[in-house]
Amino acid sequence: MIKKLTLIMDDKLGLLSEISYVLAKERINIEEIDALSVDRKKAVVVIGVDASVYDRAKNALERNGFKLEPQNALVVALSDKPGELARVSKQLSDHNIYIERVVTLGKDDSGRRLVQFFVNNVKEARKVLSDYLVSESHE
Repeated sequence: MIKKLTLIMDDKLGLLSEISYVLAKERINIEEIDALSVDRKKAVVVIGVDASVYDRAKNALERNGFKLEPQNALVVALSDKPGELARVSKQLSDHNIYIERVVTLGKDDSGRRLVQFFVNNVKEARKVLSDYLVSESHE
């Protein structure tokens, strides 16, 4: 089983190299990766590792100064137009999903607005927002 780690941080040249080096040094294989630069200012990196090494990967990244996103977070890409946040927020509330926090992260290369939701039920939110999902942190 693959478990994912999500990092959202300031983007910089060589960031992916640093992250992958930390994991390689611990002999942790990256099974999946999804990295996105937002205007070369912020980076969203989702790394999938085997569940058996998840804690080691998390600890290695944190020891090396990388801040991992909480387990109740997911990032979605929305059209950058009035009413999109209202529509998605309503979808969540219609499914009894409580939004604990919401953060805008900029725009992706397609001009879509990246929004991070912290919710009380990530599993259900994944289903509800599956069409918009960019990344997620698994329980």
